[in-house]
Amino acid sequence: MWWEDLQISRHLIYTVLRVPTLPWLQQPFDAINTQLPWVDALERACTWAAGARDPREASSQITRAVYQLGDVGVLEYGCGVGAGAAYSFPHFNLSALLARVAGGVGRGAYVNCSDCATFVSTLANLLGDDLWQSQMGESLIGFSVNPIRAIGTALFAPPCGIGSFRYHEVAWTGAAGDDDSVYDACLELDATVGGLPQALLASHLRFGAAGELQYRDLLAAPWSRNACMARPEMRLRRAVF
Repeated sequence: MWWEDLQISRHLIYTVLRVPTLPWLQQPFDAINTQLPWVDALERACTWAAGARDPREASSQITRAVYQLGDVGVLEYGCGVGAGAAYSFPHFNLSALLARVAGGVGRGAYVNCSDCATFVSTLANLLGDDLWQSQMGESLIGFSVNPIRAIGTALFAPPCGIGSFRYHEVAWTGAAGDDDSVYDACLELDATVGGLPQALLASHLRFGAAGELQYRDLLAAPWSRNACMARPEMRLRRAVF
């Protein structure tokens, strides 16, 4: 008696750090459930987070990878279209994003903060982090901001030449409050130290109260820090399609 191979098959296995969190769902396991983890999304997330040993490290790497899409002409802050959401309203058009990243058209290059927050949190949660998309800013008047380097731009400047945000949205941990951390792939902050300019991409940076010299103070102009308030009632996780 001997063993005889009937067939040889090869399978690609993706290793995640923890069980994926919302918006990803593993039940029911059928074609109707569009929130099952996508192979194409796993490929992209695992590539960007390669070598990460914990979810927060993976989220930081994904934040950097999304922001760097601006440096190679894939994405650009959408001043030309009024900074509207191209990929994240009313749901997350993940198919279009993956197509754009792969060299296709997708929904174009223009993105805003909601798009970037959704990109980061959704792919990070696929690998086992537990992030939200959440907003900051006084709902009626917005807030003034320090010069930033928006995704896809070369220089630090007021966003779209205006110098203020009606709101700003980022990937956010926990309850999306002052003591929680943010990941912002939409812009680099100016963290000047000793008179020397120093670009800072916020990844696992505490949001902070006004005056604590955390993310809020780096983003908001000094006279507008109180208006740059966390709005945890706005936190959500957009469904993917």
